[in-house]
Amino acid sequence: MEPGAGRNKVSKRSSNACVRCRRQKIKCSGSQPCDACGKRKQSCTFDERDQRIVVTRGYIIDLQQRIERWERSRSTNEPAQVSIEGGQRPDKGGNKRR
Repeated sequence: MEPGAGRNKVSKRSSNACVRCRRQKIKCSGSQPCDACGKRKQSCTFDERDQRIVVTRGYIIDLQQRIERWERSRSTNEPAQVSIEGGQRPDKGGNKRR
């Protein structure tokens, strides 16, 4: 098993830092305004050309697998079984509580 596999690490640092945090080389939360600028009551601006969406490799692999399952189910004319976030499928009986 690879180191770190199976763990969902949440970073408190944004890959898209505001101009001030980038200039001062400090952590940036990425929110508008970011936590650092908000604490200091400073203006918080982001350079639009540096904005990018970061997608993890695991997320891409998950999407590819879901597409493959969907394509297979379409080719065999079987109903697709799309998993709900959290890995649970809804009951066939609706919203019954136990």
